[in-house]
Amino acid sequence: ENDRKLFDLKIEGLTYQLKGKPYVLDLGIHRSEIDDDQHRDFWYKSQISDQGDLSTYYGYQTFDATGYSVKEGRVFEETVNTVKEIDETRALELLAAGYTYIRVQNIPAQMVNSAIPINLISEEYELPEFRLGVGVNPTFLLENEGEIRFALINGFLIDLNNTGGHSCKNALLLR
Repeated sequence: ENDRKLFDLKIEGLTYQLKGKPYVLDLGIHRSEIDDDQHRDFWYKSQISDQGDLSTYYGYQTFDATGYSVKEGRVFEETVNTVKEIDETRALELLAAGYTYIRVQNIPAQMVNSAIPINLISEEYELPEFRLGVGVNPTFLLENEGEIRFALINGFLIDLNNTGGHSCKNALLLR
């Protein structure tokens, strides 16, 4: 990995507000495979690996985000009792409304990630201050002219206008 030039997802031309000023940058995202306890399956935990001008880099998947701005996702106001109360359709509706996290009161102890495309957090979990940076999990929304069009959940790009499904393998579970 001396000079790795390939990302799982490369986002080009993204506008990010930093200290009140808009900056256009590229993001390079890697998805790490985390083995389950029995080493029979795995789940993904993503992070931003590089940012800035990544014009000499490539992505397995590349998204041209020209005209799109980063929007911080919110925590849904209502706490749900169990994970079973949230289905994929409801999760996608919440993403389109600007939510990227849902609080869950009773998370099974053996659960390590979320199969639905929205991050789950415990009642006690406090989200860190939102920022883009190397090492940070890429969870945010992309808006164009005030409309949320895409969501990034754990480094997976979700087109919120595509009713045919999504490619989010798993979201995060944060306790």
